[in-house]
Amino acid sequence: TNSTVKGMINRGVAFVTILSLVTVVYSSSAKSSMVWMCLERCQYTNADIMEQLQFITENKDALTAVSFELFNLGPHSNLLLNNFTDVSKAIKKLGLETYAMVSSYPYPDDFIDWMRQLFDNPHPFFHQAVLNARSYGLTGYNIDFEPTKNITEADSIAYVKWLNSFADFLHDHGFKLTVDIADWTPLWNWKTIGQSKVDTIMVMSTYTYKEETWERKFLKALEDIPLDKLGIGLMSVHGDPPQHYTDQEIEWRFKQLDQHNIQNVEIWKLGDIVKYPKWWKELRGFLN
Repeated sequence: TNSTVKGMINRGVAFVTILSLVTVVYSSSAKSSMVWMCLERCQYTNADIMEQLQFITENKDALTAVSFELFNLGPHSNLLLNNFTDVSKAIKKLGLETYAMVSSYPYPDDFIDWMRQLFDNPHPFFHQAVLNARSYGLTGYNIDFEPTKNITEADSIAYVKWLNSFADFLHDHGFKLTVDIADWTPLWNWKTIGQSKVDTIMVMSTYTYKEETWERKFLKALEDIPLDKLGIGLMSVHGDPPQHYTDQEIEWRFKQLDQHNIQNVEIWKLGDIVKYPKWWKELRGFLN
């Protein structure tokens, strides 16, 4: 009888230990925080960019990833390199994930035509993406396609199909895919993108300033996108001319993230928050 009881106790201890380990692994592996670096695209000088890199170095415990302007989509399925400061290797040395943005700025009217060319002939872009990911030592890509005119429902369907194909291609070569979405054009069907193979879906609609509007868009994102894929984008300034958020406004947003168990947060953009300690305090709290 004693040996039976002892065996039951040992099995119970083993079970509790395993359960504890599973809980620790689950809770410690989940959350991510990312900032975007706009580089010369936002008129930052080389001195500005070096200051931003130094700030990341001093505050790397508040981040898990950085995305930065590096490429644009061009016509005929071309991945176009921008001649901006290369920050990828400096960020990678800090142990942070590195995501090269592929942008649509300055939003030419025919950008949707370039996207359709990409949908019809994706492989030149895919191969260029993998070669560049290896060259720059990237974790993956951040797709920020924002066409402004002539978008149809067919484009929305084709976009999700393309995202799935690109995600498969990148995953096969050891890289990740993230995508930025919003609600100001028909391109983004949140529910279908939410079911795609993209690793993280970063919602820009939560850039909005008014808390009532922010909460409505936030709750829609929660409804349409699986929690493990959902990334909530936060804007660092608001209005024209730009004004910084108060500490209370920043804190309110992070409280909503905490209350709804959000796992991924992204801040546009680094240059605006370098000298605002409240952002960094909240980012640390979010991760911990």
